[in-house]
Amino acid sequence: MRTKDDVLGIWNDYIATYEHIKGSIGKWLDEKHPLPFSELWHVFGDTTDEEIRGHYHLWVWRMKNRILNIADKNRLWANIEDDYYQIELRELTQGVSLDEFISTMGVWCVRGELNSYLPKGVDVDKINFEEILDTKFNRSDYDELYKSITESIDMLHYRLQDEVIANTVKEISEFVSDMTDNCARYVEPAYRWKFDEAIRLIQDLKDDASYSESVALLYKFLADGDFNRWYYGGTHSRENSILSIVGYVEALKNGERLD
Repeated sequence: MRTKDDVLGIWNDYIATYEHIKGSIGKWLDEKHPLPFSELWHVFGDTTDEEIRGHYHLWVWRMKNRILNIADKNRLWANIEDDYYQIELRELTQGVSLDEFISTMGVWCVRGELNSYLPKGVDVDKINFEEILDTKFNRSDYDELYKSITESIDMLHYRLQDEVIANTVKEISEFVSDMTDNCARYVEPAYRWKFDEAIRLIQDLKDDASYSESVALLYKFLADGDFNRWYYGGTHSRENSILSIVGYVEALKNGERLD
């Protein structure tokens, strides 16, 4: 049999949970979680070549959709910019303020008969619960009351989504951590096509004495024709940017620019 102290204790746990979420959720929703799109633009997309730019922009679109889908499956919304994203509660996209939503859920999440005795328009943490307990319930009610308040704590977590927010941020962070390699794989075909074009042009010019020295130097810049070494080395190096391939091809097409 549950005692009055047991019921008061579990109610205090409910209030502590409510106040913790109430005091923290604003910070969680205000937090700007970094995204690497602007940084990766300067590695993969910042070029006049339409094919490469197109691949990069399509990759960004796919990544943003993936982030939105992760948030959506967890009953959340994500506001995405190039450099960061923020998590939002779906309810707040309907014009409801955060404070109003939290206050409403604090009362609404209380399960069972107890909910009908809670005063209207009062935040749950301001309610005199012991008075309600003494005037509306008997000892025989304590077991069921304890159970319903325990369920109320679970409901509070569910409706205010504190654990879901943390897990969603963790899942998106794991997804974001692989974005450099993911982007490299996605735009690789566009760079391979450009690389192969450069190698073909080098082969055409290599026997021309007027260009042999410049062509040999370009061939060295292109890792002696080894695409993987050139491409995946260049994606992690600012000294030999893969974006230079566009300029190399233009120079090879216009022999006078090789000097």
